[in-house]
Amino acid sequence: MKAVTSRSDEHLYDEVKRLKKRIVKVTQEHDLLKKATAYFAPKVGSMRKGKLCEVRMDN
Repeated sequence: MKAVTSRSDEHLYDEVKRLKKRIVKVTQEHDLLKKATAYFAPKVGSMRKGKLCEVRMDN
């Protein structure tokens, strides 16, 4: 019975380790997306107001 408990504990330890690594990765992705949003948001806002770009078709 002791071996089963030990194996289960090892499995749980591995799972916790994997999840901690996943948290680090997700946090990095979140931070990157937050920075990208801050960078692009003013440009998109200007485009919506028609200030950033103008398209001309001269024939």
